Amino acid sequence: LFRLWLGITEYLFRKPGLLAEVIDTAIEDNTFRADDLEFTFAARDWSERVSFGNMDGYREKFESIQKYFAPRFPEATRVGNEMIKTIEENTRKKEQT
Repeated sequence: LFRLWLGITEYLFRKPGLLAEVIDTAIEDNTFRADDLEFTFAARDWSERVSFGNMDGYREKFESIQKYFAPRFPEATRVGNEMIKTIEENTRKKEQT
């Protein structure tokens, strides 16, 4: 996962126009903020369960979320693989020029 983020970051910094667009979207586009906030709440809940030593509660929460996302894994894998393929192709093109 780290290599994926590193690759995406490198790709963005090699494309100043795309980097500017991404930064602008992060600042101006609020369509994803509700999801970001929901993620923040979930992460805080998990953190509190662990810090209170409630590992059964942590496991229960993890398993319910795992079941929720299970049907989405094949599509997410496909999209992720396409992203990696695009980054690799563009990196190879850049190296050849």
